[in-house]
Amino acid sequence: MLESPESEFVARFTGTENVFEAVGDGDSVRVGDCTLRIDSRVETAANVIACIRPSRVRLRADDPSTGARDGVNALDGTVDHWLNEGTEYRVVVDVEGIPEPIVAAVHPTAFESLSASVGSTLRVEIPRSAIHVIERPDSAD
Repeated sequence: MLESPESEFVARFTGTENVFEAVGDGDSVRVGDCTLRIDSRVETAANVIACIRPSRVRLRADDPSTGARDGVNALDGTVDHWLNEGTEYRVVVDVEGIPEPIVAAVHPTAFESLSASVGSTLRVEIPRSAIHVIERPDSAD
């Protein structure tokens, strides 16, 4: 149930650091000013919570010549800070239009190849299948 928690509380309790208030509309959710495509369906204009586990977020050096793969949301972001946790790095990335930073869990070898210094630009990739949507109890209001 780590990948698909039933409530915002469970999502946060089980380590999902990327928990965003959003508005769902069909096969997408709008988080702040960004629209993210999802695999599931949401009722039109429903208030939802979009959850993305840090281990499902991929970072790579920004290269405009390479577009996003099918089924992947690609956003450009700026590294706010990172933390070495021994077995992985927690990289916190600010993405324009999203009100809270996105956290990615990155293997040390991948982190070294990113050269993820504070202020550097990275491509943030979020697979559509990685976005779990929870309907808010107040979504009918």
